[in-house]
Amino acid sequence: MLRCFTLIIALLLFTAHTFAQVTPSEDFLGLLDAADLQLGIAPDNTYRELPLHNRFDDDAQHFDMAFADRRSRIEVRYLVDLIPEGSDLEVVPHVLAMTLAMNLATNDEDSYMTARYLDGEELAVYGADFATMVNFVPNERHTRKPHGQLVALYRAGKGMAYICIFFDKANDALELHQRSLTFMPLPMERSKLTTKGQ
Repeated sequence: MLRCFTLIIALLLFTAHTFAQVTPSEDFLGLLDAADLQLGIAPDNTYRELPLHNRFDDDAQHFDMAFADRRSRIEVRYLVDLIPEGSDLEVVPHVLAMTLAMNLATNDEDSYMTARYLDGEELAVYGADFATMVNFVPNERHTRKPHGQLVALYRAGKGMAYICIFFDKANDALELHQRSLTFMPLPMERSKLTTKGQ
């Protein structure tokens, strides 16, 4: 009887651990706060934390947070790079975005890479000054998924934020993950100035 009870407790603990919701680290939360970013991940017990980098490959990209959405068969990774105001990097967010995309992508001859800049309502959703979405075939050092997508966001004086998504095929959950990281709304004063300047 005691052995059966112990087995049940062990199974419950294993299940709780296996299906636990992902929790951002304190370091990642600090980066979000410094960059005025907000993370919008709905509580879901099918999410599982992933390693932040491939420990068998020193050249693999390191991320600040990573998890797998097992229901949708999607892997999501986040990276935040703070760029102080006045930095030379402020003028090249498109270069930073494509550099990361090329690092994540395979260089096989039959691979592809497409990119488009977001503007209008799409840009407003992210609260960013610049945003681009890049689709590519991932390098196997990062994932075994056949498709990759990078959403790169930039806000002046704050930095770059990246949402990297690896998936088997596009589904309804893809768009939710694409918009899971956004900049906080601008204070009213700056928002008015931005509107006048456009």
